[in-house]
Amino acid sequence: MPEFDPYFTFRQNGEVIARVRSVARRIDVLVVPKAPRNKVVLLDDGSLKVFVSAPAVNGRANEAAIKLVAKWAGVPPGAVSIVVGHRNRRKTLQISSENSGSRLQDK
Repeated sequence: MPEFDPYFTFRQNGEVIARVRSVARRIDVLVVPKAPRNKVVLLDDGSLKVFVSAPAVNGRANEAAIKLVAKWAGVPPGAVSIVVGHRNRRKTLQISSENSGSRLQDK
C-alpha cells in the first residue's frame, strides 16, 4: 500500500519553507462501489480512489470505504469519519492520527 505523508508542506516560489505535522488530516476520496476487489489507490493530487466490493445501499459502501481507508492509514475504523459526501461517490474523509502505531505518526 502507498505511504501516507502526515505533514502539510508550505511552499513559496517553489521552495519548501515549512513542513507542519498534523494530528488530523482531511482527504478527498472517490469511492467506487461494487468493484471486483477492495483496494486503495493514492492519486497524484493526494486524493484517494477507494474500490469497495460492497454496493452503495444503506451505507454499506461508506462503511466498507471507512474500514479500508482505516486499514490503509493504520488507524482503527473509529478514527476515520466522513465529513462531506455521505450520499455521494465523492467524499471528504477525516483521519485522526491520535492512536499510536498509525501511518500518520512519526516513524
